Amino acid sequence: AAALPEQGMTAFQEIDQIGMTKPVTKGAWQIHDKTRIPEIVSTAFRAATTGRPGPVHLTLP
Repeated sequence: AAALPEQGMTAFQEIDQIGMTKPVTKGAWQIHDKTRIPEIVSTAFRAATTGRPGPVHLTLP
């Protein structure tokens, strides 16, 4: 997946959302390709509802 052109340019309020949320969620994903949104949302929903329910995080561009 290609990185977003603005990513890593120290844009205003840019933070590592995946790194920040991964320790406190059942999974964290960043979507780079809009065609994969349904697949990744499905994966995240499955993770959130499998076993003990818990939060997941999705970063959308």
